[in-house]
Amino acid sequence: MMNLPNGCTCSKPIVIPRNWKSKKASVKNPWLISYRFYDPSEPKPKQVAVRGMNPFHTLKERQEATEDLLNLELDMLVRQGYNPFRKEFISQKPVEPDQIGPTMSFPKALWSVLDKIPATRQTINDMRSVIRGSEKAIEDLSFQYMMIGQVSRKHIKAILGQCAITNKRWSARRHNLYRAYLMRLFKELVELEAIDYNPVRDVSTMKETRQIREVLTAQERIKVNEHLKVNHYYFWRFIQIFFRSGARITEMVHLRFCDVDLAGQRFKVLIKKGKVERWVWKTIADSVLPVWDEVINECKVDDHLFSEWLKPGPKSIRADQIGKRWRLYVKRDLGIKKDLYGLKHLNASEIVDRLGDEAAAAMMSHTSTAMTTQVYDIRSERRRHEQLKKVEGLF
Repeated sequence: MMNLPNGCTCSKPIVIPRNWKSKKASVKNPWLISYRFYDPSEPKPKQVAVRGMNPFHTLKERQEATEDLLNLELDMLVRQGYNPFRKEFISQKPVEPDQIGPTMSFPKALWSVLDKIPATRQTINDMRSVIRGSEKAIEDLSFQYMMIGQVSRKHIKAILGQCAITNKRWSARRHNLYRAYLMRLFKELVELEAIDYNPVRDVSTMKETRQIREVLTAQERIKVNEHLKVNHYYFWRFIQIFFRSGARITEMVHLRFCDVDLAGQRFKVLIKKGKVERWVWKTIADSVLPVWDEVINECKVDDHLFSEWLKPGPKSIRADQIGKRWRLYVKRDLGIKKDLYGLKHLNASEIVDRLGDEAAAAMMSHTSTAMTTQVYDIRSERRRHEQLKKVEGLF
């Protein structure tokens, strides 16, 4: 038996299988670290099992992970006075440092560094979701007391593997998103010297299957247009402007009166994608000019174009409120399951049809036509198919 703080004791932790250090150890079955914990205030001992090594499928990686977990568990029990009954440190509770550094706990370091990353509100919200999902996996794997300076690539791989097990919505795309956001968080931690290198960097991305983007049909466009104009006029107005804008929703909701040059039929937005932020002018099409004119005439000098209820006002509406309205007014009320962002793809395809891919790329402020042709132009395959059909000449 091992003597622990506060009169507690525990049996010596053992690893199952017993030959886990051997080259003959099998990784086909789950491993675990097991021990009994005795608290004088509890009538029965608690059987503790730690299984954080099982996401590793090569013998070397699983042995290394088991060694790390065993040392971590012993340190928690003996030095930090961890009590598995209460899931807390009763005596010698570790004091988290105020400054981000190598000794800060893994989860706290991720949360602490989030506020130091310059990004849009939507990106920060996405990162927050990734941290929450990762934190659950960290706890499932018993990594929550690990210091950030100890985290390595194998721990990141284990976390993503655990997420794949517990998250029913996990996919290759979600894996890559988690990887990307964790990479950004650890990049900041490297710069703050909390960790020596970025452990996410060498974790592989997963191959995604690109789905065909479903967009509104001509009949659905008429149905949506009539329904919104009659029943949700201010949302209809936003959709008209957004559809021909070539801008992102996050850019549109921050538009202010001073950003619009109605006489010149243009408006400016701040592009926050990429390493350098930049202001760009975008064109106001003739077809939607009357709607712009109506909105501008309702604005005061310092107003945002889309505030509460999507009317002009002093504060911008949150970007997620646009998607929420689409889900209610279109998906729920009309039973049309096409996504709102399909409008951007539809507009890009129509611009390519009329003016070519360079004009469409310019409309969306892309630096080349690659993004337009590979992602946004949903009619490119059909257009190429029609061209190939007309190739003349027999063998």
